[in-house]
Amino acid sequence: MAAAAITANVGTDDGTGGVFLNGNDVGFNSGGFNTLASLIIPDGTGFFVAGVNTLDFVVNNGGAAANPSGLRVDDLVITGVTLRPVLTVSFSGGSMQTAWPTNATGFILQETSALPGGWTNSSVSVFVQGDRSIATVIPGGNAKFYRLIK
Repeated sequence: MAAAAITANVGTDDGTGGVFLNGNDVGFNSGGFNTLASLIIPDGTGFFVAGVNTLDFVVNNGGAAANPSGLRVDDLVITGVTLRPVLTVSFSGGSMQTAWPTNATGFILQETSALPGGWTNSSVSVFVQGDRSIATVIPGGNAKFYRLIK
């Protein structure tokens, strides 16, 4: 799961035909080459995807005769973070189930018997049920702590 945002100041000659993130028009219009306009693509648009994202600028060149055209992008900032999935814990009978979303790919369940460290990959079997990855633990006499790590 990823969260990201893009900001920049953009100018085009003779105007923009659009800015597209992964093929989606982000609704940006430039005021021309000498006036920079703020491009803001916040997280939550639904246009960002996990992995590689593609940002395309389409520039229109006005006039009937051959003439110069241009694209100016200043102060481009791209931020992205990997969101950690939420672990849920439930108890049933004599066992404990630790679960997290299956779309949280690449995460490994780790365990330790004391904080703050000494983490190792857990030997607990993980199975998928619907949209959840689930590890079932039979509690023993010693304390155990669990986390997901990527």
